[in-house]
Amino acid sequence: MTAYGHSAKKQVGNEKGFVVNSLPSLTIASLLKRPTRPVLLLGAGCSVRSGIPTAENLVAQIGKWGYCKAHARDIDDPTVVRTDWWPWLTKQNWFRTDCHLAELYPTAIEAILRPREDRKAFFRVTGPSEEKYTLVKR
Repeated sequence: MTAYGHSAKKQVGNEKGFVVNSLPSLTIASLLKRPTRPVLLLGAGCSVRSGIPTAENLVAQIGKWGYCKAHARDIDDPTVVRTDWWPWLTKQNWFRTDCHLAELYPTAIEAILRPREDRKAFFRVTGPSEEKYTLVKR
């Protein structure tokens, strides 16, 4: 038993043979109720389910954003489709076909979301809204 009256953490082996410490859900709940707020490091699956786009999806959205800005189109215009903005994106001098789209994330931000105000505007428009978060806020 722990100091909180919960069973101790269990060690569980994963598919690669690494040992992972697993805490019972009651222990995690008690940590969230403490005055000191914990930092939770979650994997991509948790982020996606919470409405946070993947790096690959963000690069695509950044590409559409850049296309719309370059062609004086509204980002929410439903007539702007992938066949419009994808060719434009792949013609950018920094675009590479020899890697995954997600690997271009930092480059896409630097190349397309300029000036810095455009970055803020992009993430304000495309970021998850607060109601999409699954964790309860205090």
